[in-house]
Amino acid sequence: MKLLFLGQGKVLCEICSALLAKGHKIAGVITYPKEDHDGDILEHQCEMKYGLYKSVFEYCEKKEIKLLQATNLDEQPILAWLKEIKIDLVISIRSRLILRAAFVERFKNRIINLHIGMLPQYRGSGAMSWMIMNGEKKTSVTYHNVDVGIDSGDILRQIELDIPSDAYPIDIYKLTSELFIATAPKLIEDFYADRIKAMPQDKCRATYYPRLRTMIDGVIDFNMSPQEVERFVRAFGWPYAGPFCKQGKKQIHFARTKVIPDGRLLHSYMNGLVISNGEEKGSVRVVCGQGVLEVLSVRVANEEVSAVDVIRVGRRLNGIH
Repeated sequence: MKLLFLGQGKVLCEICSALLAKGHKIAGVITYPKEDHDGDILEHQCEMKYGLYKSVFEYCEKKEIKLLQATNLDEQPILAWLKEIKIDLVISIRSRLILRAAFVERFKNRIINLHIGMLPQYRGSGAMSWMIMNGEKKTSVTYHNVDVGIDSGDILRQIELDIPSDAYPIDIYKLTSELFIATAPKLIEDFYADRIKAMPQDKCRATYYPRLRTMIDGVIDFNMSPQEVERFVRAFGWPYAGPFCKQGKKQIHFARTKVIPDGRLLHSYMNGLVISNGEEKGSVRVVCGQGVLEVLSVRVANEEVSAVDVIRVGRRLNGIH
């Protein structure tokens, strides 16, 4: 079996190695441009701490696998190369490449995407953060065929797993990465041998969640309830930069928070006001929509520090109003 991989990351590299060890061939890997990889340096640093990062550039060089960079698969060098080689299956893992109709038709029913999230409920590339915001308790790793839609192809297999109650995206990524690495090689072989029955998605249950951009979408709204803000903080947390607000002109990225039970009906004018130090050392308490949130820590230059070192009691934090 000769395979073409699209994407990047440790999961891609580990699955490549497992299939090479079984005697299969890797025709090549197509990833997005190196400058875009470099722009994700903070995410990659966090993934390194969790043992979840591998450079596709270094891996392909070491394994002597052909590596191409592209923003979409209609670029002339890609098209010329594809005409020269025979490929049995295409495997997409954390790919940002645009798959247009011509490419999908060329490899019809021979493109497998590895998707984090239950389908059809969590289509789109922002699933991990959206699941945390929505308070989901379970997710899945999903293998599906690729068609011209967004994560809309027939499902090959879904494996369910629990989401820890205090999970950040990096925690979900770790759990799903381990599951993909453990199950993908056999599934790819089974699919090629026609031992898997594909199941169409129920379009009536489909929902799409777009990729979130922290510096645009991650502004904290203190009109939300403390429970909503706490989930919002985790959703934009590691491996991402953390959601943010402002204290005067200073931008503050929250790291860890917890909800404080408070039976008082606080006036909405207080939302965003830092009313006291918290019970835990180094924490402060902020009023949110009819409740109180304890901010345990914030992030400064991607390091975690006590909230009291940055946030001042009696000041107002400004988010979306």
